[in-house]
Amino acid sequence: MAEVKSATVKSIAREIYGYDMSDDAAQAAARVAGAIAAGAEGLAALAPGVADTSFSYPMLIAEASRLRGR
Repeated sequence: MAEVKSATVKSIAREIYGYDMSDDAAQAAARVAGAIAAGAEGLAALAPGVADTSFSYPMLIAEASRLRGR
């Protein structure tokens, strides 16, 4: 399974949404995000080019930059 760290989740929540998450909430969200990422990797392996890339890491970074006005 893909590893998503709770510190990363907390940072994204703070930077994009201005929301401070508790450690427990960030750990839970990180586990879910890791599972989703692992599932997306599996789908992409089964049907290359079919999986939606709108939630890829580069797209998330681009959206965060856009929202911050950079």
